[in-house]
Amino acid sequence: MKKNLLAGLVIFLPIALTLFVLIFLLNLVTDPFVDFFESLIFHSKESDFYRYHGLFSVLFRLLVLVVILLFVCLVGALGRRLFFPSILNLINRLLTKIPVIRTVYNMARDVSKSVFAQGRGRLFRERALAPFPHGRAYSLGLVPCDLPQKIEAKLSGRGWGDNFKAVFVPTAPHPISGFLLMYSECEAKKVEMTTEELFKFLLSCGISQAGEKSKGSD
Repeated sequence: MKKNLLAGLVIFLPIALTLFVLIFLLNLVTDPFVDFFESLIFHSKESDFYRYHGLFSVLFRLLVLVVILLFVCLVGALGRRLFFPSILNLINRLLTKIPVIRTVYNMARDVSKSVFAQGRGRLFRERALAPFPHGRAYSLGLVPCDLPQKIEAKLSGRGWGDNFKAVFVPTAPHPISGFLLMYSECEAKKVEMTTEELFKFLLSCGISQAGEKSKGSD
């Protein structure tokens, strides 16, 4: 009984978590638009259409999702034409002049370019073991890029080592948050594993082993 329960959890949990994340994202994106459409069609609970409220709600969400995807593709297609970049440059100049908004806009723009721009390398160039939260414990981290020269000069001038690099140490089991730390090359040891393997290891709290192949049931 116990083995069957564990086997069922191993099969069911990844599927359940995947569906939960997809449904959460779908609701997050479509909720504002669905409420608008429902207010147009369902004037009251006595409406003839209200008996099919559940069905219409699902159809509205799918329709909104398709419209959003088409809109994003349309903006991308226009962005590659000659006349559209001038409009984008104008919007860019306006947003970068507003005191509070420009900080958020510049950060979002830089992150988007790093993640989605074509022709770039991998988002994280290597994986590393770094001493954290203290010198006798080690945590898995991701090395995104070289440090800015100003930070590199400050750290190197203190005699703490050479060739410093930024290491993002994600938390487990939710690696969307973490700590951005600076280590010298001798402190952060490179680990031969992929980013996907690292995230699997963190999400499973160490249960999923890097490079381990799935085994069939006996």
